[in-house]
Amino acid sequence: METNNLLRLWGIVANRSCLFFIFCSCGYLAGHENLTLMLLHLVITMTFGFDIFLKLGYDLGFHVGLGHICIGIVAFYHATATWVNKFIRVVKIPLAKPLLA
Repeated sequence: METNNLLRLWGIVANRSCLFFIFCSCGYLAGHENLTLMLLHLVITMTFGFDIFLKLGYDLGFHVGLGHICIGIVAFYHATATWVNKFIRVVKIPLAKPLLA
């Protein structure tokens, strides 16, 4: 490999790996809140992991697209459930118990 390609590859891996670690930590920390929030962070982490491999040249575009659709669905569910439950002050839409509590 040429030096420029190696530097580009290292920049992708270093930056993405650091953010991947941050998202993994967020998934662990969100496990103390509720299952839906933890699931959201795990889907974000998996999608970000697929994006790392996509940038490295692997053909994972479908998985990244599907991950973004899942992120949207879970984020919409979490936001709607949180808003409805806070507004009505009764749990109408369950967010599930935390796994790590």
